[in-house]
Amino acid sequence: MRILSITPVYPLDATATEGLFNEAHARALVDAGAEVEVAVVKPWCPEPLARLFARYRHLVGLPARQRRHGIDIAVCRYLHLPRYLWPDRSANACTRAVRRAYSSRFEGEERFDIVQAHGTWPAGLAAPELARALGCPLVITLHIEDDPRLVRRSRRYREMAERADALVVVGRPLARFLEPFAVESKIHRIPNGIQRPEALAALLDSASERPQRPWGHVVSVSNLWRTKGVELNLRALARLRDQGVDWYRYTVVGDGPERAPLEALARKLGIAERVVFAGRLPNERALAEVAAADLFSLPSWQESFGIVYLEAMACGKPAIGCETQGAEDILRPGRDGLLVAPRDVDSLTEALGSLLRNPDLARAMGKSGAERASAFTWERTAAQYLDLYRSLLETGSPGPRKPISSLP
Repeated sequence: MRILSITPVYPLDATATEGLFNEAHARALVDAGAEVEVAVVKPWCPEPLARLFARYRHLVGLPARQRRHGIDIAVCRYLHLPRYLWPDRSANACTRAVRRAYSSRFEGEERFDIVQAHGTWPAGLAAPELARALGCPLVITLHIEDDPRLVRRSRRYREMAERADALVVVGRPLARFLEPFAVESKIHRIPNGIQRPEALAALLDSASERPQRPWGHVVSVSNLWRTKGVELNLRALARLRDQGVDWYRYTVVGDGPERAPLEALARKLGIAERVVFAGRLPNERALAEVAAADLFSLPSWQESFGIVYLEAMACGKPAIGCETQGAEDILRPGRDGLLVAPRDVDSLTEALGSLLRNPDLARAMGKSGAERASAFTWERTAAQYLDLYRSLLETGSPGPRKPISSLP
């Protein structure tokens, strides 16, 4: 089975930590016997202009072809209009860029059997025409909820959902988001996975060798955007300190536009000496910070899935997430961690307090969470995708919707 995977985020030499989940997905498919080529769609930007803006700097000097872990990657540059201005024009340009990169595949005999688009912008919007030209099924996976501006301004958005043979979502929030655009039978819920538990063993062993510290080390890992809820963690921990609930440290792994305001808030709340802003770290170092902590808290109120909750659970840490969000598909409240009301400091304070006051309870949840996380493997995810691909190739229809019970 030959698969063309189209995605805007994928690890490249210049962006080694971007879209690791897409690379893990592709590698799992290859390990299962599929042939995968990856089209990484990136905006075209004049080099002098790209150097002026931090968000475009990684585009400077990107080679047209790369190969990582035995997978061929084509970097497809297209004319991109920012802020979702005329998004369909950008999608058309993206379609042309991918087709140029794989012209021999479109014209020769060794065509792709499946087009797999990760995300709707711009990959999903560009993919229907590519699948039509190849005469093969189209699968679009949503990893995040799309910006309302894109949905409102793109005439092709609903058409994209209608023309896809199957729409895969990684969590229940995205299934609810897609309901106005697609029939229920077309929506499949397949979770992301994490690296094998044995790959985390070295991190856990390293953490256990560190000097013993007082109980109460809280950690979060995320981009520092407002929706991630790091501000709520700071406010809740400050309240607990005032209530006499001692905690040792709060480590914030990640970077983003909210970092400076968060650092200022920690100073204002009088807890700056206990809060460490570690910045953005490579995946293994970020997981090492999680392994060294006692509990994980990320009360994000806009989280479609959240691999980081699974990674924390795999490290044996009780996790705190938000109700109605992706964490709801992952952790079992009261067994592997706790769910709190979105944007509710009172609810978060109660949850953090219950774990900080009860180390034995927290450790028991961490042990249960590690067992739960072991079921979310990329091998299992790849098997579900391959089953879906085969059903499309054999019957031309997406088959029955994956029931909730298909999750671990």
